[in-house]
Amino acid sequence: GIISEDYIEYGSIGFYANAAVIHPSYKAEMTSLASHLKNDPTLELIIHGHCNGNAPRAIITPGLLTRFFEIDTFHQQQNASAKELTELSAEYAKRYLVSQGIDEQRIQSIGEAGEMMIYQPTSERAHYNDRIEFEFIKSGNNDIELGLITPTVD
Repeated sequence: GIISEDYIEYGSIGFYANAAVIHPSYKAEMTSLASHLKNDPTLELIIHGHCNGNAPRAIITPGLLTRFFEIDTFHQQQNASAKELTELSAEYAKRYLVSQGIDEQRIQSIGEAGEMMIYQPTSERAHYNDRIEFEFIKSGNNDIELGLITPTVD
């Protein structure tokens, strides 16, 4: 991520399609985010999960596993609503940050379902809808300091 005194920019954090498992190409961004949160204990974080559309679907969930960046036979499969998928995605990103030493009290996770899609669900770029966005807040301050970080799209 790009970090300055009053600005933070992180690229897209994406997931496997219909899975609450972070795609491995985003590990560096997640690690950078964890480092930034460690270095600034005054920051709190709200993680917003988003997905492609609002239809229920078969999804892959991590269960209790800590394989944050890979899908394997140990992950669980279940039917879920879009809301449940995005709640699980945001919660799993939170679990990763906690595993990196960030106090879970500093992080809130919210599932937004498919209410804030970037592209139409049938678009060639619909996979960009499966993402999380971060909202940074200074502790003790009700003002959002750094706003939402949204995916980079081609």
